[in-house]
Amino acid sequence: MSKTKTIKETLEEYYNNIAEDLFKSKKQPRRIDPNQVQVTNSYLDNANIKTNVQIVANTYQNISFKSLTRILSLLNAQVNQKLFRYFRKEKFRHLRIKFHCHHERVENNTHSNILLEIPPKYDVAEVV
Repeated sequence: MSKTKTIKETLEEYYNNIAEDLFKSKKQPRRIDPNQVQVTNSYLDNANIKTNVQIVANTYQNISFKSLTRILSLLNAQVNQKLFRYFRKEKFRHLRIKFHCHHERVENNTHSNILLEIPPKYDVAEVV
């Protein structure tokens, strides 16, 4: 009988395998920050955050994180406007699509990895 693994179990196994491989190769192990694990677990625990869908927004430019945040904020407003025109009203706050952005900068490319928080009312394929 095969047992299906939860995402948490898979992550724990992954972290354990990394630790074992580093121990065997006698390299200095990379410390896993407890806050990083806590953030990862909070993303996995929230059913509305779709961790299986990750969007990468590339700029192919050296722009500041502040500019990138402003651009993504406008994109988020456009997505919400397209799906639900009353998204700005406070009583409909629970129906908004939310972006969880993680900015990165590499050579000549500032980009953001985006996780979507989608209410159960919407279909993931419809939003993407």
